[in-house]
Amino acid sequence: MAQTYPPREPVREDNLSPCYVFHGEETYLADQFIRQIRKVLLSPDGEPLNLERFDLEETGWAEILDVARTAPFFFAPWRILLVTAREDLKKKPSAAEEQKGQKKKADIEAKMIRDYCQSPAPKTVLIVVIPGNVRKGHALLKPFESLPAGSAELRDLKPLKGRKLIEWIETSVRPSGKAITSEGQKKLLELAGSDLRLLDNEIEKLITYAGDRRVIDVDDVTEVCDWGRSFEEWELINCLENADIRQALLVLHRLFREGSRPEYVLGAMAGLFRDLLLARLWLRENHDRKEIFRFVRPRVQEFWSDYEWKFRGFFDLVEKSSDDDLNRAVGELEKIDTLIKSTDVPAEAMISGFVIDYCRRRRRTKSGPEATSGKWG
Repeated sequence: MAQTYPPREPVREDNLSPCYVFHGEETYLADQFIRQIRKVLLSPDGEPLNLERFDLEETGWAEILDVARTAPFFFAPWRILLVTAREDLKKKPSAAEEQKGQKKKADIEAKMIRDYCQSPAPKTVLIVVIPGNVRKGHALLKPFESLPAGSAELRDLKPLKGRKLIEWIETSVRPSGKAITSEGQKKLLELAGSDLRLLDNEIEKLITYAGDRRVIDVDDVTEVCDWGRSFEEWELINCLENADIRQALLVLHRLFREGSRPEYVLGAMAGLFRDLLLARLWLRENHDRKEIFRFVRPRVQEFWSDYEWKFRGFFDLVEKSSDDDLNRAVGELEKIDTLIKSTDVPAEAMISGFVIDYCRRRRRTKSGPEATSGKWG
């Protein structure tokens, strides 16, 4: 029987199933589970394990399960295989298709899946994600539904509402060692809605903004997630992406004049560089670019007239930056945060200095010979 996700029990190495099948409309829950499991199953060098990705439209089960049974590269202790499929990939075959052996092929694949799940490869986790309105008895689910208990976990990704949504917010905040008040939760839902990608983005900003404080309250949510302030934040990030010094300084001055706290501004800027680092990692793992952009820019809708311009601009910056450059930028912002808290130097002056320096380096990258190497110079 399919379980409604997310479960209460945290992901641990000793409670993993050899196979997970996620199906339903709220696929962000599957993305979140995959991130959690990668943090639990670290590679020998302490980094999150890479995913081996397969699309059922391009690769059949025979090849996927053959890979699952093959020893992992570089003697990694664990491996994760991610299989994605569209809900309409397997419709009921027509009479003509049955004559061509389509039904026989489906039966063979179902037997292969059952055989593998009842005797899975050790230290291997198979994750299947089927987005959409997938009901019990669907052709893609049938091989897993008939498995004995413990062979695979089926998880129904229903949109979260009411108390389930509140529990998800609490669970998302808890790993940071913080908690969010009930008034803060209500305000967050009022301002950000029930889109989990957007909520997760806002929660990350709130955690950064709260700093050493263990409780996030309604005032924090109003300060960080207010739509007016968010527009200013977007504008500042756009200026940094485009290396527009003059406009970036104007927006920065406006933010401080309107009472924004330095840690809020620094958090927004650091968020840009962390988004770029994440995008570079996911590109190396062959994630779809639109999937990446939807995660890091959840408010930018594909039907917007300037969507393509924002999309191309973001990935242009991803490709022209290096991991070292981006980590250096995050480190510089952390140093500024420490100086603001420990000295009397005006916060706006220090952050403005960073903005000027960063934009100048970006301009040299655009026009200078070092642009080909992806370094700032």
